[in-house]
Amino acid sequence: LSKHFVLLPQWIFPDELKRLKKFETRSSAIKKDTIRMVAYTSLVVPPRLLNVNHYITLAQAVKRMVKRKFELIVVDPQGRTLSSGPIKIIRSMPRQEFLSLLASADLYIERSIDEELGYLALEAMSMGVPVAKLSHRKYLDRQDYKEDLILARSFRELAEKIAEYTNNVEHYYYYYSKRGREFVLTKRTWDAVKRPFLTALKHISR
Repeated sequence: LSKHFVLLPQWIFPDELKRLKKFETRSSAIKKDTIRMVAYTSLVVPPRLLNVNHYITLAQAVKRMVKRKFELIVVDPQGRTLSSGPIKIIRSMPRQEFLSLLASADLYIERSIDEELGYLALEAMSMGVPVAKLSHRKYLDRQDYKEDLILARSFRELAEKIAEYTNNVEHYYYYYSKRGREFVLTKRTWDAVKRPFLTALKHISR
């Protein structure tokens, strides 16, 4: 908050949370032979978003550090496809189909590297899917989350933390699943966002 502007974070409306509940994950990554990671790129390639090449490099780095099988499925709205080792690039799909894919994931990798969490990350967290995120250091003071997701300050650290999560999913899965869901419910619903927003508007209008 400053005297001139308010940062309004991304949020989810209560009705949407109800619709997402039917996709809420009840599967356990602990019982799976292959750990599934999901990511979603963008039609544009701004500097604040990870792109397909970033995800390919990330998968290659993680592969060198893990002891168990994993797959990284990246949905690319630009229509590119690829299947090479643990990484699969696929085209966009209908929303309900994508939500089913997201609910089946053991980890969602957020594409934004600024302070914001994208809508898909909030959807994943509300369904109990743990989220990993790279955040540039200059945006850290704007974040309203810490231990609610797997947070890295560099690309190398992101790869290391994802590898650590994958190798020890029995230890981390339920922790981040619970923390992420609680974060969305307490901080990123409209009811949670509007209170400080209205307070800020009143302050600015004085």
